[in-house]
Amino acid sequence: MIEELRLHDDMLDNSSRHNYNAEDNDSIVVVELPDFPGGPDAFELAIKFCYGIDFDIGPANIAQLRCAAEYLEMTDRTVMSSNLISISDSLLQKIISESVEKSVQVLHACESILPWAEEARIV
Repeated sequence: MIEELRLHDDMLDNSSRHNYNAEDNDSIVVVELPDFPGGPDAFELAIKFCYGIDFDIGPANIAQLRCAAEYLEMTDRTVMSSNLISISDSLLQKIISESVEKSVQVLHACESILPWAEEARIV
């Protein structure tokens, strides 16, 4: 299944160092991100971050968001002043320190993104 999100063509360029295949067809930017950690939902969260749209971050999605940031290379070396990798790292530490139950929820959410969660040193 192909998910479609309409983005400004420079949004990912300004917030990500990742080289992605993009094709511009009549002002619609088609981005191919094979095997994106967390799938379209995690990508949508990363894009919401780029646009400054508020969204809930909790034990169920923090690992996916952190892995998405890693995949997209959303570091302090991008044009955007915010660094999704360090922000998600801080939130991850806060969430897992709140309770054992939340830590288990985060670990459970990592099952579907295990290779990326290991690379991001979440598990």
